[in-house]
Amino acid sequence: MQDCIPHEDSDGQPEVYNRIAINGDYIYTDSSIVGTWHWPSDTRVSGFNLDQGYFLGNEALYAVTPSGLEIRDLSVPEDPPLAGTLLTDHEVHNLVSIGDHAYAQCEGALVVLDVENPLSPLVIEEMPMNDSGSCAAVSTESLLLAGDDGLFAYDLRIQGPGHPVQVGSLSGIAFDDVELSGGVAYLVVRDQGMLIVDVTDPANLEVIGRFYIPYLSDTSLVGNCLAATTLQGYFILLALDCSDSVPIAVQDFSATWQDSGFRLAWRLARDTAVLRLDAIAGDRTWTVPWTREADGYAALDLDGPLLPGESVTYVLSARDDGGVWQELSRTTATVPELTTALLAPHPNPFNPTTTLAFTLERPQDVRLTIHDLAGREVRRLVDVRLPAGRHTSPWDGRDRAGQALPAGMYLARLQAGDRVETRKLSLVK
Repeated sequence: MQDCIPHEDSDGQPEVYNRIAINGDYIYTDSSIVGTWHWPSDTRVSGFNLDQGYFLGNEALYAVTPSGLEIRDLSVPEDPPLAGTLLTDHEVHNLVSIGDHAYAQCEGALVVLDVENPLSPLVIEEMPMNDSGSCAAVSTESLLLAGDDGLFAYDLRIQGPGHPVQVGSLSGIAFDDVELSGGVAYLVVRDQGMLIVDVTDPANLEVIGRFYIPYLSDTSLVGNCLAATTLQGYFILLALDCSDSVPIAVQDFSATWQDSGFRLAWRLARDTAVLRLDAIAGDRTWTVPWTREADGYAALDLDGPLLPGESVTYVLSARDDGGVWQELSRTTATVPELTTALLAPHPNPFNPTTTLAFTLERPQDVRLTIHDLAGREVRRLVDVRLPAGRHTSPWDGRDRAGQALPAGMYLARLQAGDRVETRKLSLVK
């Protein structure tokens, strides 16, 4: 391997490069100060920056400039000469190509190009639009345009690749980047991570999953994996199998407050070997057990304990056998303010013990008793003044004399000040 010696600026400091592009046997690197350099000859490429450069095979390099597109002839790869210009009256944001067609996202328009001869492209159609977006991805079947206004899907089969027809969209979401693999699109959602969309039918876009990866900026397909960079300059290689039409991804991850804890539910677009659900509240962390249900997965978090108004973040991770944990998604929820209430017993039905929980909105005299269906008191569990907050009391299915009660239905009765609430209990043998 040849050693690479960094270029230095006028102060003798190593030059920082903004972009690296590989085309065939050649590497091009870009610097805002010295422009574009070519490796392995280590020569400066005159007259343009690589900031937004798009290679069309080994024949042409289309470079975005303030005055449209510059077309560079790659028959001289060491210093591609200018072969022509195009779209000089447009502000070009991005360009993607497939086969003999290229699609230029311009301010106020989408321009379709015939690039059968990359050095002499022809404009086929100019499609006016409010916002063509700033990023795009294309396959033989569909064209995806993404930006501040959302995602717009075009079918390239209806009238051919020279005349894309818009058939679907996801509006109201700001996207910063998009990659397309097979029938799945990976979109960077501004400040929120990644959205995964099934685009097999571009007229019916379906969100099949989300990944929470903060501050994502750009993504690129690397073989069957997805490489990503963040705004802080980190590089991430996501352990996704992009060749799979349905990647491991989370659908509808939610946390809903139920009595004394959060109920969490989610679905996976594809099953994985091992899942883990972690909870984070302030400097406290704990693991929440989950169960498989007919329509997905569920968990009930009763282990906090959480305080009124406190926020808790739930992080769902996965790994294959012997692999590393990979975060799939996260959601944050806030504990509601306290009311005086007798919460659902857990477990119920029970044998031999259940736990009764209740909340108090203020300090009160509290009496918690167990009654049979005839209304007779069989056990007094609590009879004291308690502070505001959440309280629990176990019941072992015995009466005040310590004798085991027969199986059947019983009533738990909470009296707190003037408020009275009851819950049914089922003791089984």
